[in-house]
Amino acid sequence: MNNVAVWTMLREALESGLRATLLLVVESMGSSPGRMGFKMAVVEDGRMAGSIGGGIMEHKLVELALDRMRKGEAVAEIRRQVHSKDAPANQSGMICSGEQSILIRALDASELAVLRSIEAAEITHTPMFLRISEGYIEASESKGMLPGWRGGTEAWEYVEELGKRKRAFVFGGGHVGVCMCQMLHLLGYHITNIDDRPQLNTMAENPWADEKIVLPYEQIGRIAGLDREAVVVLVTFGYRTDEVCLRQLAGKDFAYLGMMGSQAKVDTMMAALHQDGFDPAWLAQVHAPAGLPISSKTPMEIAVSIMAEIVAIQNKPHH
Repeated sequence: MNNVAVWTMLREALESGLRATLLLVVESMGSSPGRMGFKMAVVEDGRMAGSIGGGIMEHKLVELALDRMRKGEAVAEIRRQVHSKDAPANQSGMICSGEQSILIRALDASELAVLRSIEAAEITHTPMFLRISEGYIEASESKGMLPGWRGGTEAWEYVEELGKRKRAFVFGGGHVGVCMCQMLHLLGYHITNIDDRPQLNTMAENPWADEKIVLPYEQIGRIAGLDREAVVVLVTFGYRTDEVCLRQLAGKDFAYLGMMGSQAKVDTMMAALHQDGFDPAWLAQVHAPAGLPISSKTPMEIAVSIMAEIVAIQNKPHH
């Protein structure tokens, strides 16, 4: 979701002397279509940016915000929405189950400085914390804040980490690598594309990578940022280079580590690595062949299948 567009619209509206309202999902449970952190800007002239989950629920809360702005009402309230027609109260009009709590927060020109700081943090990916409650909204660089939702509909506080961008490393600058970078770009990742072939035209013309590195795969240990929060995808030229990369990455924890290839290729490589004494528990964590089984054939289909697997893993509930 493009949070920059939300903050930019709010800032521009207030600078133009228009009323504006922030809608923000502060809590979500179950199969709620709007997850914590989803947000919308609603301007009194009808312009909108972002989403809090869509459907009839979003429509009615946008209409509520517009009505209150027309009446000149300053408001900061939490609306609980239950997505079930059997709910005794707070029915959202949707039946997807789950529930979410949404902040409706009118903004005024006195908060322009805060909005500019938030917008800048999101644009430049500068770490910062958004802290908001009924009486205030602020942006702070304090490292002591704990993101999340605290309280109920009376006394409450919401804290969100801004400017943080997920990182992905795509090893392989060929056709699949370019498509993989495009998928990751659409989901907001900072992407590093690595290949050992100098002057590779597909990599040189790749518009989706934030960084491009030409380096022998035997030296990828020099690359900064390869840590447990990183997504790593191996889609290099062939069996040998994929194996070199996997051996260099052995033992490290990542948010996701996947390797493209046929089942026969994977079985052969894994057997060799087991024979060479690599940790079986670590090898079991490698997603290979990478991607969900959708019978993908083209480079973009392969990238879609891998991206879908990454999303499924990252959205899996942690207990």
